[in-house]
Amino acid sequence: MARGTDDELQREHLLQLVARRYWLEGRTQQEVADELSFSRVSVSRLLDEGRRRGVVRITVGEPVDRDRELERLLTALLRRRGGGRALRTCRVVQSLGRSQQADQRLAGREAARVLAGVLEPASRFGIASSRTMAPVLGFTALLPRPAVVVELLGSGRPGRRGGGGAGVGAEAAHLLGARHVDVPTPFVHRTAERAAVARRRHVVQEALEVGCRADVALFGAGSLQRFDGTGAHAPVAAQALAEAAQDGAVGHLLGFFVDRAGRHVPTGVDALRVGIGLDQLRGVPRRVLLARGPERAAVIGGAVAAGLVTDLVTDTAAAAAVLAAAARP
Repeated sequence: MARGTDDELQREHLLQLVARRYWLEGRTQQEVADELSFSRVSVSRLLDEGRRRGVVRITVGEPVDRDRELERLLTALLRRRGGGRALRTCRVVQSLGRSQQADQRLAGREAARVLAGVLEPASRFGIASSRTMAPVLGFTALLPRPAVVVELLGSGRPGRRGGGGAGVGAEAAHLLGARHVDVPTPFVHRTAERAAVARRRHVVQEALEVGCRADVALFGAGSLQRFDGTGAHAPVAAQALAEAAQDGAVGHLLGFFVDRAGRHVPTGVDALRVGIGLDQLRGVPRRVLLARGPERAAVIGGAVAAGLVTDLVTDTAAAAAVLAAAARP
């Protein structure tokens, strides 16, 4: 073999090695230079040559932060389940594993994209405020301006804003330039008596009536690992969660415990909560569920089976868990 051919093959190998280290392994140019005993300038030139010669190809297309195959499989499975026929869209975002915050941000962005397709200008947008909904706030620029943002659950202190949980609805209204309709009472009360008094307040009744007339609802799903009342005064104790599990519950939606079919499992928490009900949620035309993590797989499946979800945003971990559970005899 001619010497020139050997040199060319070595050059091509070097271009591939440098490109692989930098583009695929995420190393800096200086780190690559140190490994190969080159200068950083030499590495930069090799990277430029690699792009010119087609060793590295850059394409522009749809984002790859969604798992389209899992979306297809999950949609087919869920639509075979009872109320799953109501499911219109199913988005499965990649679990990148860089950090919990990064994965939450991806899910929040995808939820905003879904909302952008279903919210109409001057519509009524209902939010069941929680920490899960907070990442959506970073992408409100994608959304049309609704006339009203209404709380679907008790929000605690009137006018409270922020991304920490109960203030998500107020913050969304502020960012979107919409009127905020608050439910100015805790979501979960210490006693049934206090909750009953709160539900009789005219301002609470009026707000919940607006929530029932929402055009779009954004809500989450909780597992049996935790139920903190969305920042309210009375987190639900671990013993109550265990008792709900014994009664067949797999998670909770809007503060109601539900089983694998999405049926309500009555518990003492029902009398403590203030918010719209599951039947009232079902009356909202578009119902967007944002829920991540394998611990929520069962309650996600139940919510869809009960016809409570028209649009689902989840992640690869939860989607894989739903499919795995369906495959077990």
